Amino acid sequence: MQQIQQMMAEPAMLYDRKQQQLRPVTYGDITILTRSRSLNTVIQDEFAKAAIPLVLPDAKNYFKTTELQVMLSLLRVVDNPKQEIPLVAVLRSPIVGLTADQLTLIRLADRSQPYYDAVSAFLSQDESTLTPLGQETYHKLQRFMTQLNQFRELARNNQLVDLIWAIYAETGYLDFVGGMPGGPQRQANLRALYERAHTYEQNGFKGLFPFVHFVELMQRGDQDLAQPVVLDPNVNAVHVMTIHQSKGLEFPVVFLLNTSKRFNEQDTHQRIALTAQQIGIKWYDQATHMEFPLPQLELAKAELKQQLQAEEMRLLYVALTRAEQRLILVGAAAEKQREVWSDQADGQQTVLSPLVRSSGHSYLDWIGPSLMRHPDAQQPIQLLSRWASRHNDFNLQFSGEIAVQEASEPDIMPHDEAESIDLHTFFDYQYPHLAASQTTGFQAVSEIKRAFDDPDTIELTDQRLDYLQQHRYQSDFVTPAFLSEATTVSATAIGSATHLVLQEIDLTQPITADSVNQLVTQLATDGVIAPEVAAKIDQNQVLNFFTTPFGQLLIAHADDVQREVPFSMLLPASRLFAQMQNEDEQVLIHGIIDGYLTLPEGLILFDYKTDHNPEVETMLERYRGQLNLYAEALDHLTTQPVIQKSSSYCTMAQL
Repeated sequence: MQQIQQMMAEPAMLYDRKQQQLRPVTYGDITILTRSRSLNTVIQDEFAKAAIPLVLPDAKNYFKTTELQVMLSLLRVVDNPKQEIPLVAVLRSPIVGLTADQLTLIRLADRSQPYYDAVSAFLSQDESTLTPLGQETYHKLQRFMTQLNQFRELARNNQLVDLIWAIYAETGYLDFVGGMPGGPQRQANLRALYERAHTYEQNGFKGLFPFVHFVELMQRGDQDLAQPVVLDPNVNAVHVMTIHQSKGLEFPVVFLLNTSKRFNEQDTHQRIALTAQQIGIKWYDQATHMEFPLPQLELAKAELKQQLQAEEMRLLYVALTRAEQRLILVGAAAEKQREVWSDQADGQQTVLSPLVRSSGHSYLDWIGPSLMRHPDAQQPIQLLSRWASRHNDFNLQFSGEIAVQEASEPDIMPHDEAESIDLHTFFDYQYPHLAASQTTGFQAVSEIKRAFDDPDTIELTDQRLDYLQQHRYQSDFVTPAFLSEATTVSATAIGSATHLVLQEIDLTQPITADSVNQLVTQLATDGVIAPEVAAKIDQNQVLNFFTTPFGQLLIAHADDVQREVPFSMLLPASRLFAQMQNEDEQVLIHGIIDGYLTLPEGLILFDYKTDHNPEVETMLERYRGQLNLYAEALDHLTTQPVIQKSSSYCTMAQL
């Protein structure tokens, strides 16, 4: 980066073929080549600090940018304010602006409870008794909690995009990042979050909790989205691209980064090696319980390493031949590496020996010996080292110094002073928190609904406990579709599609056979429902449902109907699992309520069911626990009581 600034300040001169004369170098003449996109976010941040214009096509690590991390933390807090790490991240961010000392003051208000409870405890104090720092903290917290309550109310009753834009408007965060280094790119990232949330909802997904969970799954799977490019690629700016992208192109000035980074040789260190010619494994000796690599394994690993190095040599050739006039190699090497390179450079052959080439673990391992063959070898090596030392901010410098410390003699206790150990006690030891290690803290409604069959029962009966012990650890793995021999549409698919129709139907318009058919056709056309599934939906049953008293009640109060309501709440683990006696252990329950109707006297909770079971009492018993759990969740979400619970499809079933 300093080298680029120096080239622009001198300025460095380049030969212009069109004008056939020398001219000063511009930012647009410079291209940075990388092996992968893993450092693009770091490069972008550092160039923004140096005020050097930059173009990053298809930049990854979108979710890892600072502004996106802050926004995702705030969305998590809006969904569930008792998440400690996101809550502290938001309080420390520019949105609230608390310092480390102020965060400590909040924690001191209640040291034993979760941080959200400490916030509540801090705000419950008399402001006049606080220090000036405490009063400042009090005002910032009070303002944030007011905003948070507004955001939570907005999330319950509006679309996700409305919530995101309201956060931008109320907190001023979009304008704030615009004043930071690289402000236009940061603002583009935040606007892209809004657009992606809009696309997410257009595809039929709804709710803050599912969206946050979707982002977490992408991050957990090391998946990401591309950052929006805010600069025209033709502007006067430094370009960054991978070596693969640069094939067939040439640039006046090229910087090749990270030449000292080791190759990814993970495949050559596995217990099994597979190539087109070899299959190598280790042989396990059951008598000695030892593993021995077979000759085929070593041959296969050697072939894999040769293939890897051949590919890396091809990429290095591409990178080195992209520069028209100037090539700057960026890497780092210890001073003693010069001696190794000098020894490897010995010989009269033009090409480095096969032993030297095969022993290379980075581009610099091949470049260094080649540079040492130059008559003025001292100058390029000094330039390389000086250039590498200037880039500590990039985290690209690899330390060549190894700290060696002699190991001291271990303290061995004499046998007669050693404490005797009862082996029976040792092997019979029982971990006191075994139940916690076998119980997930994140439960779906479908996994625990039977625990709520009786709303008046706090402790589980043995029968319910047995059920949870069988089902609480993991869900059954479903057979992939391509392995399934069934060619007919499953009842589950038809039920899910019917459920979607009931959720999407417009209650403010007359519900007729034509309107139901039009909705089903539209969902099939948009690809939301497969055509073969749409053909199996019993549209008459959908229509008949809205002729029932409960269906008419929903139509009559269409504006008071809330559908697809996500929720999450914490319950004591001891309430679900008898073995969990620690009152501090909690389980997070999550799910989506089909809907509820708000009346002056209270709420009517309803849940669509498509079971083909004529026995109403059987259905009531089957889904009683699920509705009881939904009712408890509504008690946390709203201030009105649940006066009626209904499991509805063709007729309204009272629970």
